[in-house]
Amino acid sequence: TPEKRVRLQVGQLILNLGGPGAVSDFLRRLPTTNRTEYHEDEVNQFSSIIANMTPPPLSVVRGTLVADSWIARLLSIRVIRQKGGREDLSILRELQADTTRIPGWDGTPAPTVGREAAEARRQLQGRVQ
Repeated sequence: TPEKRVRLQVGQLILNLGGPGAVSDFLRRLPTTNRTEYHEDEVNQFSSIIANMTPPPLSVVRGTLVADSWIARLLSIRVIRQKGGREDLSILRELQADTTRIPGWDGTPAPTVGREAAEARRQLQGRVQ
């Protein structure tokens, strides 16, 4: 939809111009109503921009893994999957129990934040060992 394209473009601008210092506010301010959907491509692009910042804002991202916002947790999981370390494996294990369904994503079984954490843990474990 045009609204999602604008949100993607504005989000990219905020992250690219604001850099690591903008990540905390960006993650906190993303809308999360039950009707808010984020396309997987949007999630991939936002998390990739954050993960490729110099330096990656890992302390901010790690703090957001326990946020109330499902989209903030999801984006943080994706960043940790790309840039995290051995110290992140335990929190990802805990997050596997997160049954929050990802609105607008299809699949069987239904995509959840916990399934994303499990996949991130699997990939991270393969990378750090």
